[in-house]
Amino acid sequence: MSPENRNEEFLGQYPKIVAYPYFFVLAADGAFLHAQRTGPLEDGPSYDKAKMLAFLNEWGPERK
Repeated sequence: MSPENRNEEFLGQYPKIVAYPYFFVLAADGAFLHAQRTGPLEDGPSYDKAKMLAFLNEWGPERK
């Protein structure tokens, strides 16, 4: 999503979000799994490594 390209048709198939940036986690088949604001994963101007690893472990391809 950007001011130049809102991607409304594509993003309309997922939960509505009011702020960006945002992560959408999809299964390999494209099924929606999770939506997450990036703020809780950030540390200053970047991402917190431990929080990102926990997020990826929770929602990554090895998810059980």
